Amino acid sequence: MLANTRLAFYACSLNALVLKQLISAFILMLHSFIVQQREFTTVFYFLVHGLYLKKYFI
Repeated sequence: MLANTRLAFYACSLNALVLKQLISAFILMLHSFIVQQREFTTVFYFLVHGLYLKKYFI
């Protein structure tokens, strides 16, 4: 009985550890994706505005 409870506890804690790892990996992936998108948007914004300024004002 005690061995079963200990085994269940280990399985539960291992499950929680794996779940925590998965969640942190997912958050990290999401964060890097958002940062990449933001960098791309900034570059695109400056590129388009640079072309616009070059065409009409310079």
